[in-house]
Amino acid sequence: EVKGDYIFDDNFFSQIENIFDSDFDYDFKNKTCAIVGNSPILLDTEFGKQIDDYDVVIRCNHGPIEGYEKHVGSNTNFRIVSSKVFGYDEITSLSKFDHNYLSDLDNQHFILKLPLNRFPNHALHGFQKNFGGTNKVSIMKDSFQQTIKQSVGGDEPSTGIFALILFLCFFEKIDMYGFDFYSGRGKTNKLHYFEEVNHYPGSHNFDQERDIVESLIDANRVAIY
Repeated sequence: EVKGDYIFDDNFFSQIENIFDSDFDYDFKNKTCAIVGNSPILLDTEFGKQIDDYDVVIRCNHGPIEGYEKHVGSNTNFRIVSSKVFGYDEITSLSKFDHNYLSDLDNQHFILKLPLNRFPNHALHGFQKNFGGTNKVSIMKDSFQQTIKQSVGGDEPSTGIFALILFLCFFEKIDMYGFDFYSGRGKTNKLHYFEEVNHYPGSHNFDQERDIVESLIDANRVAIY
């Protein structure tokens, strides 16, 4: 059966169960955790070795490691991924977007952030591309995102704030690297450390997200570098 650009057959649906997994069977007790964003401020420092000392390292979307190790480290356990990065073949606003990047990675756990109030048909293409790989994929429920949205505002939470709030459910404290909440917008298109971004993601409320992070810093739940 053909629906749009994607082919759905019995083999496709039979393998969904092998990829889809929303269980977190991990022991995070007494573990340290770092979330690495994609801000170009990472290039101003060399936190790579420090990041690699954490027990759990979380990255966002298609942020690369190769060639940037001294800035961003080399280890990855989890990757928070928007459904468009997961499933699109082309995103013209991202100058270094490679639709095969995620499927070529090994032994990472992708946590998929689906769009709110829309059917994520493009995400299905991402599942196709990840068949047979070693990466695990989980999908978080809309209700979890809706809870974050009520606090953050905007159309939907960014992958960074989504990652932070999700993993604060498991860790007492999280250290953040590479987050500037798009404070450099308007000055440059270099909005990611590895690429130019030819649009400002206005669906996210970065001012409110920054305020939330600052309140978590005050509560000693978060440190930011």
